[in-house]
Amino acid sequence: MLLDEADLRMTEMAYTAEGQRIDDGDKYLYVKFYLQPKRDAKASLESGRPIFKDEVCISIIQPGNKENIIDRVATPKDLARFPKHFTAFKERGEVAQEGTPLESWTALTKSQVEELKHFNIYTMEQLAGITDAHSQNFLGIQDLKRRALAYLEASGVSAAGESLAAELDKRDSEIATLHAQVGDLTMQLADMQGIIKKLGKD
Repeated sequence: MLLDEADLRMTEMAYTAEGQRIDDGDKYLYVKFYLQPKRDAKASLESGRPIFKDEVCISIIQPGNKENIIDRVATPKDLARFPKHFTAFKERGEVAQEGTPLESWTALTKSQVEELKHFNIYTMEQLAGITDAHSQNFLGIQDLKRRALAYLEASGVSAAGESLAAELDKRDSEIATLHAQVGDLTMQLADMQGIIKKLGKD
C-alpha cells in the first residue's frame, strides 16, 4: 500500500516496538531520494502550456513489509535523518528541471525525446535555447529548435488569451454576485416597506 503523505512515525513505531533505537532501525530501511516532476498550475496558466518543476521526493520501504511504503515530497527532517542517502542522491548528479517537458510536445517522437535527453535536453525551453556549438551532433536539431521557438511563442499568445478569459470570467462572477446582492437588498426593502405600511394602518 502506497502512502503518499504517511507519517514517518509509523515506521519508527515498528522498530521501537522491537526495543531498537530509531537510529539503529533506520539502517535497515530502503531509502531513496529522487526527483519527481510536479505541475505548476499558476505557471502553466500564465504561460499557456504545461509547466513542471522537479521536487525532491523520498521513498522509504521497510524490508519485508509491503503494507507500509512511504513515498512523498522530502522534508528538511528527512534530509537530516538520512544524510548518507541524500548525499548519494546529490552525487548521482540529478539536476532539477523547470519548464515544459519534451514529452508534452506531440511533434517529437519517443526516440527523439530520448536522444535529446542523451544530450541533457529535457524541456522545450532548453531545446529552443540550444546553441549552434552544442547542436552539431544532433541531426535535424536546427529544425526542431526553430519549431520549438515557434511553439513557445504561440504559447505566449495563448497565455495572453487565457489570462484575458480568466479576467473576464472573474469580472462576470463579480457582476453576478453584485446582481444577487442587489436582488436581496430589493427584497429586504420591499419587506420593510410592507411592514411600515402595515404599522401605519394599525
